[in-house]
Amino acid sequence: SELEQLLYELDMRLAEESEAGEPKKDRKKEIAAMLGEYSQETGTRRVRLHKVQADYEIIKHNGHQKAVIPGENYCVDLVETSDGKWRGVGVTRFAANRQKRLRVETPLWKQQYPDARHIMRVRKGDLLLLEKDGREQVMRVWDLRPSANLSKMAQHNETGDLQKRHDNKDDSFRWDFAGFTKMKARKARLVHVDPSGKLYDPGPPS
Repeated sequence: SELEQLLYELDMRLAEESEAGEPKKDRKKEIAAMLGEYSQETGTRRVRLHKVQADYEIIKHNGHQKAVIPGENYCVDLVETSDGKWRGVGVTRFAANRQKRLRVETPLWKQQYPDARHIMRVRKGDLLLLEKDGREQVMRVWDLRPSANLSKMAQHNETGDLQKRHDNKDDSFRWDFAGFTKMKARKARLVHVDPSGKLYDPGPPS
């Protein structure tokens, strides 16, 4: 669309001016001029910006289109590529629902790494058994950050407001920011605990 083209041109121009070290006031004048020209050509007087978002998806339907925020991450698929490294492929709830609705059989990780081997799918709340401080420990996944290639975990029996505890220098608790690429060396695998407290461990991935 014309608006998408305008935004693209603005991004490119701002990047050029930033590299050239041009003053911010000059950039603001150019932005105002470009928006004014767009307004005159299209009759658009006002645009409401609900939220600044770097990642978005475009949905097109019956000649109309809209941009939507993909939402939180549904899961991360850990795969092993031909070089022997583990990599994480994030799947947002939007992407998962769209694949199901469109009946896409090839998973996102397979589209990104066709020759990779699937290791496991990790969701928030899952329990992982992996090596930490020289011994195996059961960790709960609290957050997934595919863009940063890591997950945020804590021992499964930690209690209280964990973020406040992490920020408190007098508290020994700290989040375990586990990188996906390092999980292989830490022998990470999904485990389950039944109501009686028995741990079911399939053993490290072969």
